[in-house]
Amino acid sequence: MAPYNPLKTVFILTITSLVNSVLIFIFSMLDLGFLTLWTNTALSFLTVVYHTVILVTHRRGRRTDEPQPPTRLYPTSTTASLVCVYLLAFFWIAPFGLLVCQFVFMYWPVWNIAVQFALGVIELGLLVALAVISTKMRRSFQPADKYVFKSTT
Repeated sequence: MAPYNPLKTVFILTITSLVNSVLIFIFSMLDLGFLTLWTNTALSFLTVVYHTVILVTHRRGRRTDEPQPPTRLYPTSTTASLVCVYLLAFFWIAPFGLLVCQFVFMYWPVWNIAVQFALGVIELGLLVALAVISTKMRRSFQPADKYVFKSTT
């Protein structure tokens, strides 16, 4: 059995969350975002932007396919990225209350409410898992060139 690789897990979570956010955006646009007062639409768009930036940053930082000792943090483990993913996870809680209110009063088709609710729960779980794993990666990071002093000339 292969050893646990958190980078592979983070990559899978990122891609899964990206696809899930696109699905939420599509289902949210079926009612033009009104069902959740445009929170699902806005949050799914922001989540897609976040994951796109992470994937582009990761791809840009990878120059070769050869395994090298880590000299810098993975893009999801930087301070700015962690703040963004925790804020996104926190804000993904808001549409749930709106969807429950819509379900109780049944102003819209129940299937659309149920699909958006289920996808939102999955998205929240994916973002929380991504945040926790990225935080653990940051805490356990030991750069390979920690004690190598580079010349300034």
